[in-house]
Amino acid sequence: MREGAEGFLLSLRTSDRCRLQQVMRMYARYRRAFPGIAEISADAALELTAGGLVVFVDIRDAAEQEVSMLPGAITGEELLADPERFADRPLVAYCTVGYRSGKFVQRYSDRFNRLQNLEGGILAWLHAGGQVYHRNLPTRRVHVYGARWTLQPAAYEPVYDGAAPQKV
Repeated sequence: MREGAEGFLLSLRTSDRCRLQQVMRMYARYRRAFPGIAEISADAALELTAGGLVVFVDIRDAAEQEVSMLPGAITGEELLADPERFADRPLVAYCTVGYRSGKFVQRYSDRFNRLQNLEGGILAWLHAGGQVYHRNLPTRRVHVYGARWTLQPAAYEPVYDGAAPQKV
């Protein structure tokens, strides 16, 4: 995918199916940096939410988290500050596409044996039909890290660098 405004315009013209395929291709390339970690698909993670057992761990920075988070998500810092609180629950780390969360899982999997990486990150989650929240309310805005990652479903507004990209 192309960088900058041209890449953003290209991503607006692609179907949701094509966008998801791009997300998963990106993730496949990124996963080479953390081989052998525990992973979970967005569909399987959605199923876990039905039982209310899963704890999502948002590895993105505060500006990204301020735009939207997965339901009931905690930050990586919260998990590390009070690991006993979450010891008996499945933990699913996520970021935009799965690179930063994959590195987090790689680093902390010995400490948290139920820690998994969300394949394709928040973008795959949205394509699977999951929702995101801003201050506990559903939102249609999602922080996509940068122009290259404007691969959210068409129903969502991408945000990066603190603002939504200019629409043409």
